[in-house]
Amino acid sequence: MADSEEWPSKWLALFSSCYMCVVAGGIMYGWPSLLLMLQAEGQFDELCNGAPTPCPAQESLYHWIWTVSSSACLASNLLTGLMLDALGPRVSATTCSLLVLLGCVLIGVHDSVTCNTLLIGMILISAFGPGVQNACVHVSNLFERRSTASSMIIGSFNLSYAVFLILELINRTTGVTRNRLVLVYSTLVAGAVVIAFVVMPNKPFSARRKRDPLLAGQEATPSPKTGQSSPQAAAATLAVGRARAETLVTVLLSEAPLHHQVMSAPFLNLLVWTTIAMFWMNFYIGTVASRLGHGGSVHIVGPHRREQVMIL
Repeated sequence: MADSEEWPSKWLALFSSCYMCVVAGGIMYGWPSLLLMLQAEGQFDELCNGAPTPCPAQESLYHWIWTVSSSACLASNLLTGLMLDALGPRVSATTCSLLVLLGCVLIGVHDSVTCNTLLIGMILISAFGPGVQNACVHVSNLFERRSTASSMIIGSFNLSYAVFLILELINRTTGVTRNRLVLVYSTLVAGAVVIAFVVMPNKPFSARRKRDPLLAGQEATPSPKTGQSSPQAAAATLAVGRARAETLVTVLLSEAPLHHQVMSAPFLNLLVWTTIAMFWMNFYIGTVASRLGHGGSVHIVGPHRREQVMIL
């Protein structure tokens, strides 16, 4: 099943991947909406000891839950990547979807007094949600326009950010409890588990390599035309030589061992900027509810004072 000719329907694989990414991919990024439902229910109000809510102790716990969850999201990529390489997309996608399902169930049954499972549930959906997307990206190799297929899969992952937003809207307008909403939603995640096991192949789909004229040999080198000056011919030859060298470096890097790839300049450059972007995104998601609750700024004393330094 590793080749596109052996796969009966590439569209089935693509839409199945999009579904899995929507329902089980990045739902943890809807934390602010989930937090609104939890606060409306009075979860962890017992920490305030009769003081007005939300109190510093309560908000500190919520920030701690998001900090641990977002850290698990970033740290788990290595684990899910190794799982994908060692066990293949079917096992990886099924396992990650199953653990996201377990996390949704734990969030659904959570009660701060009788069944405090919020932290474990958030860790599970945060750590293994991105693993679902990682196990689906290879499906783009089935298509001639790989970038379009990849964009559909990544866009579906981004769309999952709105899951808890939709659930919170239903909760606020209809009065259906958070427990019931999340548990009903878990059935959709269960569907993703079944689809992952049935549709995903044991080995990633491989992309067809097209013959690159820059690596093909002499036909890529322009022959001097009649009447072309010597400096123009030299410039054209130099430009083709540089393009050929850049293409060769790209091909060699993609086929290099893992330790060579992670120590390469392109990877380190991407790592630095992605780390900065993810830091600010996670900080914003984790604190936006508190800032909105305090009129757009954080006026909290004690352990939350450090947040005032972080706000741009």
